[in-house]
Amino acid sequence: MDQPQALRCPKCNGIHIQVINQQNVTGKIVDTRRNKGFGCCKGFIGAVILGPIGWLCGLCGMGKTKGKFKDKRQYTNKIVYVCLDCGNQFEN
Repeated sequence: MDQPQALRCPKCNGIHIQVINQQNVTGKIVDTRRNKGFGCCKGFIGAVILGPIGWLCGLCGMGKTKGKFKDKRQYTNKIVYVCLDCGNQFEN
């Protein structure tokens, strides 16, 4: 039986090869969160129930954030072989 052919470096013809998985990342994480401001509906309802001081009810919840982070990153993997004898990097 024939043994399988060993992977060889195209530069120095060495057989000491290491396999490396390179991961490339493109894109970024986008922040779509927004701060909440004065709530007119809450202020109006507060003014109807409590009078002029009820307008302050519109400030309830102010400063809280709503929304999410959106992940727009894309990952690609590439297998690269490195010769341990000469340091040459190549793809098969």
